[in-house]
Amino acid sequence: MGAYAAIRYGNVLDAIVIAMSPQYSINPSVMPGETRWLREAHRIFFTEEESVIKNPHKTIVFYDPLQYSDARHVDRIAKDIDICRVPIPYSGHFVAAYLSDIGIISKTLLDIINFKFNINEFMEEIHSIEKPARYYSEISHSIMKVDPYTALSFAQKALEMTRDDSSYLYHLSTLYRRIGDLRNAEYFIKKAIECSGSGLHYKRYLSLILIDEGRFDECRELVKTMIGINGQEGEYYYLMALCHAYEGNISAAIENGKKSVSLNPKYKRYKNTLDKLIRASGNRFFFFKYMAVVKLKRSRFIRSVMNGFFHINKYTRIYKLFCHARGQSFPKLPSITRTMHSNRPAA
Repeated sequence: MGAYAAIRYGNVLDAIVIAMSPQYSINPSVMPGETRWLREAHRIFFTEEESVIKNPHKTIVFYDPLQYSDARHVDRIAKDIDICRVPIPYSGHFVAAYLSDIGIISKTLLDIINFKFNINEFMEEIHSIEKPARYYSEISHSIMKVDPYTALSFAQKALEMTRDDSSYLYHLSTLYRRIGDLRNAEYFIKKAIECSGSGLHYKRYLSLILIDEGRFDECRELVKTMIGINGQEGEYYYLMALCHAYEGNISAAIENGKKSVSLNPKYKRYKNTLDKLIRASGNRFFFFKYMAVVKLKRSRFIRSVMNGFFHINKYTRIYKLFCHARGQSFPKLPSITRTMHSNRPAA
C-alpha cells in the first residue's frame, strides 16, 4: 500500500508522486467489488470513508489497464485528483517488478526526478523491449477463466523463462486443476512449496486438491500443520470444515465452521458455508440435497473440461474484441506444446 500512502499524503510535501498500481481503498464499503483483501480487511480500522484525496504537486500513475481491479482504483483516484496515467498492458498488479524485469525502472524514475520523462517515448521503449516472463503470466491470468487451455500455454512459456519460480508454479497448478488434471495440479503445487521454503498459501491450495481427489486423511493432516503454525487464520478451519463436509461428517464440519467465522466474522463465504451446514444438520432432506451439491462441485472439473472443448473459440474471440476495444492487440500464442503432462509423476 505504498502508492496509497504516497497519493494520500503527497500533498503535505508538495511532492511529485510516483504511484505503481495504487489502490484508492481496500475498504469494501468504499470500493464495492474489491475482493482481493477480504480476509485481511476485517482486521483494519478504516478512517477514509468520507476522505477526499488532496492534489499533490503532480501524480504519475503506472498501472495495467487490463487489470480490471487496478483500473477501477485508478479511475476512482482520478475523480479526486488530476493524474498522469501511464498504462502498461499485461504488466499486472506488480508494475514496478515488471519495469525492473525489463531493466528500465531506474532510468524511468531518474527521468521523472529530472523532469525529462516523456510518456510517448516511454511507451515506444516499452513496446520495443523483449517481453519478460511476467508478461506471458499476466496474459495467462487474464484469460484463464474463459480459455484455460490457451492460458496454460502462456503459463508454460512463463515458467520456461523463469525455471523454478514458485508463483508461476502455483499458477500452473491452478490451471491444471481448472481443466481437471489433478495429478499435474498436485505436482506443480508441491514444486511451488518446495521452491518457496514454507509457502502456507501454497499448502492451503494443496489441501483443496487433496479434497478434490478424496484424500481426506492427508488433507486433515496438512491443515493441522498449518493450524499449528498459525492458529488464528480462519481459512484453515474453513478448509477443515470442507474436508469433514465432503466426508459427510456434518457435526465436525459445523464445529470447524464456527471457529472460522469467529476468527473472521465479516467474511461472507465462511458464514454462508456455516449456515448451510447448520441447516443440513437439522433437515434430512436438505442434508441429502447438500451432499448432492457437494458431489456435483467435486465433479466440476469434468464440466470445465467440456466447457473448454465447446467454448474455447467463442471466448477467445470475445477476449480479442475486448482487447481491440481497449486499443491493445491480442498477443500470439507461444509456439510450445499444449499437450498435458499426463505421464509426469506426482511429487
